[in-house]
Amino acid sequence: MTRRYPDSEDAPLAGLFAEVITGVSRLVRGEIALAKAEMQVTLRQTARAAAQIALAGILALVGLNVLAGAAVAALVAAGLAPVWSALVVGLAFVLLALGYLQHGAGLWRKTDFLPRRLRAAPVSPQESFETELTQDGRHDTKGQA
Repeated sequence: MTRRYPDSEDAPLAGLFAEVITGVSRLVRGEIALAKAEMQVTLRQTARAAAQIALAGILALVGLNVLAGAAVAALVAAGLAPVWSALVVGLAFVLLALGYLQHGAGLWRKTDFLPRRLRAAPVSPQESFETELTQDGRHDTKGQA
């Protein structure tokens, strides 16, 4: 739509600015709608992935139960009493779980959850600047006035 402004020379420029603002507004609204659509797709994919992971966990537990039963049956077939066979297999699983638990706890203790910059927060902007310079090894400002 072309507008004519016979009274002033600046009127066409104002019309152009209005069209630019309208276009930018439409662009921003379109970007927001696109971001919402992308988030919905991402949430659906995340929910589907979580459901499949949960299903895999359930199937793994069932599989471990069957394997434990098979191990007990194999020990019984080898001549061990059923009670002792179940006890041996159960203890083996518990010891394996304790080993994984200990290893995981050790990894957990070694993990530093705070970023390096938040561990020892400097008090002032000047101290922050000096800390960054000395940690990078580029420049030491402590000795300067």
